[in-house]
Amino acid sequence: MRVLQEQLARSHKVAVWGLGYLGYTEILRLQSCGFVPLVWDYQPERLRDLLAGKYPAQAHMTAWSIGGQMPSPDMNRLVSADSPEALFETPIQLFCVPADIGWSVHTEIRDILLANREVLAGKLLIFLSAGVPGRIDDHYMDALRETGCDVAVAFRDDWTFEELLDKTRPQVIAADSARGLESARFFFESMGFKTRSLPSIKAAEILANAENMLQALISTYLNQLAAAFPDTDIRKVSELLLAGYRPRLRHPTLGHLDVRQLAALKHLTAEDATDAALSLAADVQRSSLSTLLSYADQLVDNGVSGVALLGLAPAHAAKRDVGFSSSCLLAEYLHKKGIAVFVCDPAYTDDEIRTLLSFVRPFSLEAQLPADTALIMSEIPMLRRLTSQDLQRLGWLDAKIIIDNLGMLRYTAFSENTVYHVPGDGKLKFPRK
Repeated sequence: MRVLQEQLARSHKVAVWGLGYLGYTEILRLQSCGFVPLVWDYQPERLRDLLAGKYPAQAHMTAWSIGGQMPSPDMNRLVSADSPEALFETPIQLFCVPADIGWSVHTEIRDILLANREVLAGKLLIFLSAGVPGRIDDHYMDALRETGCDVAVAFRDDWTFEELLDKTRPQVIAADSARGLESARFFFESMGFKTRSLPSIKAAEILANAENMLQALISTYLNQLAAAFPDTDIRKVSELLLAGYRPRLRHPTLGHLDVRQLAALKHLTAEDATDAALSLAADVQRSSLSTLLSYADQLVDNGVSGVALLGLAPAHAAKRDVGFSSSCLLAEYLHKKGIAVFVCDPAYTDDEIRTLLSFVRPFSLEAQLPADTALIMSEIPMLRRLTSQDLQRLGWLDAKIIIDNLGMLRYTAFSENTVYHVPGDGKLKFPRK
């Protein structure tokens, strides 16, 4: 990384591939931070128009700025490249080409990179536009792996130039190597931007797409609220709903919703008119149940004969409030599939558990784990108090499969034959039958 820093300090040049919204606004950002953009575009006429002051058009200016006043770049601190090969004199290459522009363009860029592989060593290639998760790895990484360059991503989510310059929002970065990550961090922090990193380029692609999808879900939900309650000012409601909103749950789960969420679904869809209008609410409930049962199907498909369920009531529910219990639904589903079900919940006596679910067998945390597969469904304080020695003595460390909805045992050293999974951790690999 030191070589890259020295090269950047000497020339201050950064290569910019592409001159659409991403490229043009990146030029302005680079110049505002003291860098000299070296620019090339796969449409030669667009670069000529930029140098002649004819690009971007007024329509672009209006769309790309909150106030419709897009500044012009300083032409004395901008270098146009006659060919893409001229870009390689700089240590940092910024690819400002939209991911969805068409793969013929990306194939052309990849071919240019491969044709110049002898000069890529030590350079940092940064992609700014996210596409299908895994596409950068598939399209670029295999081809570039032996060139000695580093590949990073710093996907942009701004719609205006003003948003791009907002340094209160950290830049998410990821790279194909530790060196690439450190180089990307150095570059963005040298421009005054804080950074946050992800462990892989694919993870960053997923994040970028998921953020946009979350925005779409929020928009759809607000639209449905407005349709369901036409006599209420939902604009005012949404302003308060989203002001500083920080969800309590920030990780995937086995699919079950807590008692308040389920009650909210029931309340909002209590009337026929609102039930029909709020289809997204019904979809949430269906999807939640589908996720839960998909775990059960995977257990059945992998030959599990018995399952120990820990925790009956949903999170934050009263002891008796098991009407929305995912554990009860899961127990009944597994039982119908011929799986023996064991239940532990210190909040209930054995007789109470049998009354709720006559087909299950209660067990205690002080006894041996009654099955080689366990699903930890909700918070059980006593489980956190068990030591490694306790878990070993009771058979937990040698279990076949443990699915831990809350990550209660995520720091436990299980045997190498145990599949330990927290929803969303990317590590759910069942043993061979």
